[in-house]
Amino acid sequence: MLLDPVVRAMATAPPDDEPVTEQDRRRFHGGQAWFAHQGKGIPMEDVLVECGLKSDVRALDQPTAMRIFGVRHRSEAYR
Repeated sequence: MLLDPVVRAMATAPPDDEPVTEQDRRRFHGGQAWFAHQGKGIPMEDVLVECGLKSDVRALDQPTAMRIFGVRHRSEAYR
């Protein structure tokens, strides 16, 4: 049973049905290639701080958490 309202909302959210474009695929593969050569990215904590958010995602309120994490991961569609 999912008691946390944010976790429950994320688990029951409908899947993203926006079609993946060829531009999306190129950008996805370009990002993968960049990571293959560079080896690391920007730490999530740095991204959150730059956006003015708390670095502890457990401390986020529900609307903020849903705005950040509400879209389900679509990487499968890029392949």
